[in-house]
Amino acid sequence: MVIAIMFIVLPLTPVGSIFDFIHQESLNIRFLLRGPVKPSGKVVIALVDQKSINVYGRWPWSRSLIARLIETLKESGVKTIGFDILFPDPEVPQELEKFKELAESYRSFGLLDESPKSRKFYNKVIEAGKAFDKDALMASKMEEFGNVVLGMAFLPSHEESEPLSNDLLLKMAYLSFANQAELDIFEPNIFENRTIPVPVLARAAKSMGFVNTDTDTDGALRYEYMVINHDGAFFAPLGLRIAQAYLGLNNEDIVLHFNKKVTIGASDIPIGSNGSALINYYGPAFTFPSYPVADILQGKIPTDKLKDKVVLVGGAVVGFADLWPTPFSPAFYGVEKQATVVENILQNDFLSDPLWVQYFNIAVILFLGLILGITIHRLSNLWAILFSITCLVTYSAAVQIAFVKYRLILNFTFPALQIIFTYMVIAAYRYFIEERDKRFLKSTFENYLAPEVIDNMYKNKSVPELGGESRNITAYFTDIQAFSSFSEKLTAEQLVDLLNEYLTAMTDILIYEEGCLDKYEGDAILAFFGAPADLPDHALRAVRTALSMQKRLGELCEKWRNEKQLPGEPNRNTKNLPPEEWIPGAKWPKLVHDMKMRIGINTGEIVVGNMGSTTRMNYTMMGDNVNLAARLENAAKQYGIYSVASKYTMNMDFTDESGEKKKVMDLIDARYIDKVIVVGKTEPVKIYEVCAMKGKLSKQEKMLFKIFNAAMQHYLNMDWDDAIAKFKQSLKIERYPGSKTTPSSVYIRRCLIYKKNPPVASKEKWDGVCTLRIK
Repeated sequence: MVIAIMFIVLPLTPVGSIFDFIHQESLNIRFLLRGPVKPSGKVVIALVDQKSINVYGRWPWSRSLIARLIETLKESGVKTIGFDILFPDPEVPQELEKFKELAESYRSFGLLDESPKSRKFYNKVIEAGKAFDKDALMASKMEEFGNVVLGMAFLPSHEESEPLSNDLLLKMAYLSFANQAELDIFEPNIFENRTIPVPVLARAAKSMGFVNTDTDTDGALRYEYMVINHDGAFFAPLGLRIAQAYLGLNNEDIVLHFNKKVTIGASDIPIGSNGSALINYYGPAFTFPSYPVADILQGKIPTDKLKDKVVLVGGAVVGFADLWPTPFSPAFYGVEKQATVVENILQNDFLSDPLWVQYFNIAVILFLGLILGITIHRLSNLWAILFSITCLVTYSAAVQIAFVKYRLILNFTFPALQIIFTYMVIAAYRYFIEERDKRFLKSTFENYLAPEVIDNMYKNKSVPELGGESRNITAYFTDIQAFSSFSEKLTAEQLVDLLNEYLTAMTDILIYEEGCLDKYEGDAILAFFGAPADLPDHALRAVRTALSMQKRLGELCEKWRNEKQLPGEPNRNTKNLPPEEWIPGAKWPKLVHDMKMRIGINTGEIVVGNMGSTTRMNYTMMGDNVNLAARLENAAKQYGIYSVASKYTMNMDFTDESGEKKKVMDLIDARYIDKVIVVGKTEPVKIYEVCAMKGKLSKQEKMLFKIFNAAMQHYLNMDWDDAIAKFKQSLKIERYPGSKTTPSSVYIRRCLIYKKNPPVASKEKWDGVCTLRIK
């Protein structure tokens, strides 16, 4: 019971905050176990995304375009519009300035005097200029719509803002308090400065709400402030104001209960002492129906998708939108958070942690303390562990049920810690009393061996060595062709962007095929298949990965070939490459458009495991077969091909899921290239060009295979003239006809050399082996 009392008191002390990360992670797990929940469909998001930026240019857009968006949404029957966007600065169009200059020039040249006629002319010029006032245009569209809510923000600045006029205060501040006396113990965030939309927009809005937010210590966004104190008044967030507008409620219909809740219509939003509410997320990014602004303006979104909905307008492009980690997603756009808050309010769906839950948590800790104290010390080590796990799992299930079914936040951290700590205390007691031999070993080796290694050493009465295990797996190497040329033509930032996109795409394929990424070495990818997870078909997966990577690289090249500089973007050709190397207006030089990647694959006995020191290890591979894979990747360059696999990979057999025996060569269309001795090796190995999955060759490739294989037979029989004739035929239909080097051209040159200097004496049998001199 002493431990139970300790865990009751611990949360009340400053030390208890150390365990916040456990509570935060437990909330994440509760969301993930519950899984995504489909929203009601009342809330829709209009995204200022990359597609819209490509159509209408970089943000900020003209207010006239925003006005057009409001008009379009009105015509679609939208009920409420909320902007998760600040409009703090006026947009002064050039046309308005020109009209003002024109009027002033008339006055300066003495063409206007103070007569009524002159003043009337001057005023007409100014009024004509106001027709170009885009802020006024947007404001007029807002007033016509009548239900537009704008965002504003509070700033942690010590400079005080100008006092708000009463009409603007009514659009932002709470007016109804349940109990004024509770104000003294209320601790909302206090801000001294603020930024609001330009006056003409602010006054045209139905209301305004702040967009301020704050994250937990782990960086995740879990709470929404429902109230902020500014200049003695209490202000409401954007999500609440949008819900208010949608429900058609007055300010008096929103009641602030200090330290308890915010009541809005029939919904109660539970809040803590700092005025924040726990957001009930419905799923990962884009859980809510989301449409690009460009599609909405171009009439591509059916009216029924927008009619009678709340439409939230916000950013969804890097550099403009705010991104937050949430329990469901590491990157969640701020406008999606606002949509979640609105949905929570409309569905009365917030999570709660009422006062009685705190007393329930105390009762749970006392109960667990009693049960654990009576039971664990009577059980053996194994049963003590099982009983502790049972208690932990049972309470975890209760916590999850309360979360999913009743939206209650029960405290998981301290009851769970109590279970673990109680077992640890009893286990420690047994440790010191009953396991002296093990204690001696641990005291001797604990400074340089992991606890698991010590336990294994004690169990087997031996000292294990640092290292790995030998397994039959497949090593996989990739490298970008002529990568040094890329760094000569691109800036460091451009090179990083290009590599990140390339490595992300390639790694996604590798992970999909269950390969293990060993490391990146610049542009190179080192990986292996068959460890740590045992994969019977690891060789097939490696070859399939090579085909998928080459296909994906082709798609990336096509994408890069079509990408252009964004309007207004600085010239990306900072190294002034000529047009034949960098087409004016293109995003990337021609070298990027034609990027090629070489791949080497080899299967065999390879050592894998934790390599390194006792304090720093890396799960990696090493061995002669790893080196062969690397040599094959380099050898591909000498033949003008891009995916090379050894005979050990192509001839590997395995049993598939249906129990049928298969061989990699039977499932892949590959071209026999050569029998080589690579640098550093003495044993020759047959190598193959990996071309396609079985049955996927083009007609030209099938013809190429037929002619090339016939040429190889003449070559191996030392019929040089017949071989040259056949290789010349295959040269015309090679897979990469634009390449300076192809397998056919290599063999033509080699046959010409052998014709003059045969590899063996006449009538001797030749093994066809070629020794490569370059790594």
